[in-house]
Amino acid sequence: MFLQVALTKFWDIYSAWDFLLLPFYLAVVVFVAHVVAKKHREKKNEYRYFVNGLMAKVLGGLFFAIIYTFHYYGGDTTNYYQSSVAMINLAYKDFGTFCSIMVGNLSVENFSHFDGSTGYPMYFMKENSFAVVRFATPFVFLGCGSFYLSTILVSCLTYSGIWKLFQVFVREFPAYIKYAAIGVLFMPSVLFWGSGIMKDSYMICALGWFVYAFYSLVKRQQGEPWLRHYVYMAIASYVMIQIKPFNFYALGVCVALWFVFELVGRVKNTVVKVMLYPLIFMLVSLAGMYVFLFVSQLAGGFYSSVDKMLEQAVVIQQDLTREAYGENSFDIGPFDPTLEGILSKTPQALEAGLFRPYPWEANNFLMMLSALENIFLIALTLAVLLTVSPLYLLRSLVKKPYLYMLSIVFSVFFAFSVGLVTANFGALVRYKIPLIPFYVTALLIIYFKYRADRETARHAPPD
Repeated sequence: MFLQVALTKFWDIYSAWDFLLLPFYLAVVVFVAHVVAKKHREKKNEYRYFVNGLMAKVLGGLFFAIIYTFHYYGGDTTNYYQSSVAMINLAYKDFGTFCSIMVGNLSVENFSHFDGSTGYPMYFMKENSFAVVRFATPFVFLGCGSFYLSTILVSCLTYSGIWKLFQVFVREFPAYIKYAAIGVLFMPSVLFWGSGIMKDSYMICALGWFVYAFYSLVKRQQGEPWLRHYVYMAIASYVMIQIKPFNFYALGVCVALWFVFELVGRVKNTVVKVMLYPLIFMLVSLAGMYVFLFVSQLAGGFYSSVDKMLEQAVVIQQDLTREAYGENSFDIGPFDPTLEGILSKTPQALEAGLFRPYPWEANNFLMMLSALENIFLIALTLAVLLTVSPLYLLRSLVKKPYLYMLSIVFSVFFAFSVGLVTANFGALVRYKIPLIPFYVTALLIIYFKYRADRETARHAPPD
């Protein structure tokens, strides 16, 4: 019976194309990656990591696809894939309806055009989930309807955002490129959970592109083109709002703070700086409220106001707590749908969002891998807290607002949000991956830069 179920699931997902074209697609990816790296390597040192980073991303996506088909016999990723196949079948049958759905018109009338010949897509009435189907459909088509090949193409696409984020860290801290590569390109959980046909892959890609575009605009030199960066930000914002609007809100808050510190940091006069802080904060707050209201109307549902988001946080947390997850669940305790109630859970939520599951909480291979990565996060956090002086951190805050206002604040805020509403370790390790590149890279750079600066000061000649 076990073998029969496995074979049935296998042939529902795989086809001969998976095995015939897989070596060809991999060869093309490797060839193109080497061409791109060779073209830029002489002028941009970071491109020596380009090929290895892309290969790690593709292999992470393939490993993810294998685990979800051979171990779990399917899941969200295969559902997204099969729904994209249904969309492609609909395109051959009724291209007009296909285009209507692809731009987000998820009406009952449009759904009625699916039938037995096309197959029926899942998540059609869930806009945030079906957005993944819409985004994946072109890649399933280019992948000849193959699950493996489509996964490879999605891995390559989403690598672009990861790469752009890596380039931002390299431009800010060129001497610490090795640590940026570790934090952004080679963290195991990001490679696994952020490379397949899933929400998380598109989400982290959009985050990377948004940060890169915003950074490029803030640091733009005279005569440098700017329009394309606004286009990148618009596309990245659209993807985030379509899939996980809250992630866009979290990033927006941190980007606004970063922008404030960048502006104030350019002022030479200390007195003027102090006077400018409250004024700029007020202007940014007003602008943030306007953007929040505008985006909330686009997102709709329980993202349409702060009160609704607070209420939904409680509902999600309670629902997940009641679910029968067995040993794979955890509970930070109940809380009220108020700002005070949610803030009261800050320590428990941060602990869960940053460092759980622990090794003794892992009950399968994937959870154990995540737990081992969390041990690294704990050790790195303790190394920074116990080694780096608070005064050094404060000075760095003024000199490099990007590192703190975006990386640290975003990581902590995001970890708090994920730990607050998630009661399942399986979901937790997926939801937290957007914060990992920011958190790990920032802590690595802080720690090793502090040590380097101390060493330089120790060997400096006395005045």
